[in-house]
Amino acid sequence: MDVDRSQTSPSSATNAQARANARAAPATVSESALRAVVTALTTMNARDSSSIDDEKGKLSELALVGEGIGGRAAERASRGLAPCASEHDAVVRACKELWMFLHGKRIDKLKTNNKGVFVLHDDAFMAMRAVGGTGNESSDERIVARALALHAGALRGALRAFGVECDVVGEISRSTSTQGVVSGARAAPALRAPAPAVAFSVTLARARA
Repeated sequence: MDVDRSQTSPSSATNAQARANARAAPATVSESALRAVVTALTTMNARDSSSIDDEKGKLSELALVGEGIGGRAAERASRGLAPCASEHDAVVRACKELWMFLHGKRIDKLKTNNKGVFVLHDDAFMAMRAVGGTGNESSDERIVARALALHAGALRGALRAFGVECDVVGEISRSTSTQGVVSGARAAPALRAPAPAVAFSVTLARARA
């Protein structure tokens, strides 16, 4: 299912102004700030030969940091808008208002199996444009994994703010305009592309079983 890119007319001039304020200059500032945070957090001690358990702990910590960022961004991005009427509406809002606020664009494609699983595709995820490229393959893959954990956490935190409990997993993918998402794709494409294609899989709490 593709995201409907049409704009919904606001019910009043007040709502229109609120939407404009949430999406204008702060979006650019937020995008730049998020990139800086990601770079600082994900590259820290990336060359250390930490154990698998240590690295899992770091990924969990970054996911929690992301949840805090996403929760606050969701409040800003949805200021002046009515609460989401359903889980589907919340995911669509993340694809539109949240992505515009954080990344200056909307999600390129949204797919769902209609059973509580959604996949959000960004064909040029600018927030990870500068991720990797250290010249050390092991360090680069670790940095990419950390960046994905942080951004997946941000999406989960935003959806929670919209009233939806879920799990979110991010992965490097292929552009939806070419071959679609490759399940379990290696991190290497992110290191070669200026802005990698990324897919975030959202599994609603009711679909976990």
